[in-house]
Amino acid sequence: MSIITAPFTKHAACRLIERTSLEIENFIDLINKGLYINLGSKPGIHKQHLLIYSDIDNEFFVAIIDSYCGSIITVLTLDYHETLAWRVPERDKNELLKKTHDHENYSRLASIKEENTKTIITALIFLDNEGKPKAKTVLQGKQEDVNVGESIFEIVYKDKFLAKINEKLKTIDAINIFGLSVRYGKKSPPIFFDLKQLGLWVNEDNSRIFVQ
Repeated sequence: MSIITAPFTKHAACRLIERTSLEIENFIDLINKGLYINLGSKPGIHKQHLLIYSDIDNEFFVAIIDSYCGSIITVLTLDYHETLAWRVPERDKNELLKKTHDHENYSRLASIKEENTKTIITALIFLDNEGKPKAKTVLQGKQEDVNVGESIFEIVYKDKFLAKINEKLKTIDAINIFGLSVRYGKKSPPIFFDLKQLGLWVNEDNSRIFVQ
């Protein structure tokens, strides 16, 4: 099924409003995302019957689509579809529910990953000349190698992450540096790491940080 370009006839729009709680844009979006089951068509009639599930209504509907132009001709309830065409098998309903559930889970996890990979902030913790603790951001932005659901601890101990930090530290005066703070975004609490805890240390004259 190709993306719908001439979406609704006037009749179909009226039936959608009458029989469902979905907006036209939402209905089209379900089809364009592949969240339907193609039930087929009557022999010799160029109209596809697509099973759609409306989460808002907790009901199934059937969209009748013109195979030539892609327009939605009408939207039927299951009872009406059984009267005019045929009964929708339970296996098709179950398959669509699984497809919808899988898509929702994927979208949710993708959203989490996108949020996590663009908000990791790493700051260098040091003492200034007056002995007061200061923080300087050395790494901020997307970390593409971060996996969904990973904790800060899992991220920080990756060799690739430590290598990035080390490259940043090579360009900074290392005197009085004693740790790093890492967090997701500006609102989450930071987690502090000692340099030795991360496998980093300062040489004898405190002028450079190295990775073990």
